[in-house]
Amino acid sequence: EALTLAFQMYDLDGSGQIDTYEMKKCLESMGQKPSDQDVLELMGAIDEDGSGYINFLEFMNMVKYQKKLALDRDDESDILEAFVALGGHKDRSGHVQRKKLVATIKVDFGLPVNIEDMIDTLDKDGSGEIEWPEFKQLFNLPTQVPDL
Repeated sequence: EALTLAFQMYDLDGSGQIDTYEMKKCLESMGQKPSDQDVLELMGAIDEDGSGYINFLEFMNMVKYQKKLALDRDDESDILEAFVALGGHKDRSGHVQRKKLVATIKVDFGLPVNIEDMIDTLDKDGSGEIEWPEFKQLFNLPTQVPDL
């Protein structure tokens, strides 16, 4: 379910595929500044069937591969930077206000995702404040990704 939500978040037009424009927006929302060439190279590496689009199966394979890389390097620095930029602290204390996170996702990045539902799922204490463990979960998919 989390993979489906993530895919839908990046599939901005709801076509069931991620195109180069959507991939660039996705990368920009993660704080990257990819060139058009960077996006084309990434798309080429992920697009197994050569369609020019990323379908859900290809997306799942990419996530599985990225998770392996992340586990190999155990790098939370990008997520921590985002947490700090939105109001948290480098020592992982503090929190991000729900309103700030929603505005950043919907207004600043223009992503048509239901971030409110994602926050509701993660904000176990219902505080409206996203603490580090909750914030980190926004960027971590379930540890069980089916083998393809």
